[in-house]
Amino acid sequence: MISEDLTGIKNTAWHTTDFNPATRVDKWKTPILIFHGEKDFRIPVTQGPEAFSAAQIRGVKSRLINLPDENHWVMKPQNGLLWQREFFKWLKKLCSIRIKVISVFQLFMNFCNEELLRKFIVY
Repeated sequence: MISEDLTGIKNTAWHTTDFNPATRVDKWKTPILIFHGEKDFRIPVTQGPEAFSAAQIRGVKSRLINLPDENHWVMKPQNGLLWQREFFKWLKKLCSIRIKVISVFQLFMNFCNEELLRKFIVY
């Protein structure tokens, strides 16, 4: 989406508030799991906790996982394991289905064993 400012110059989406979820907090109903990297230059460090607080105030089921040593992507192996554990724990909590959790490392180590992989891949 492109908008124009007062000078008539067209701005790209990140120069507007059109895509800012904070402008629609009053409509939040879906449970939200927030992973927030403190070194993310794209998102101010306060926005993760603010989104979590807004969801809590509205009574929306929510959880905040703060990663002080990550940016926009989870790059460190120990944080990747934390991400997987917390993500699948969240899904298991919210969904009534049984989830098999397998780490990327396990999948990589067993990629030659097609029979084993079929146990974990959903078609």
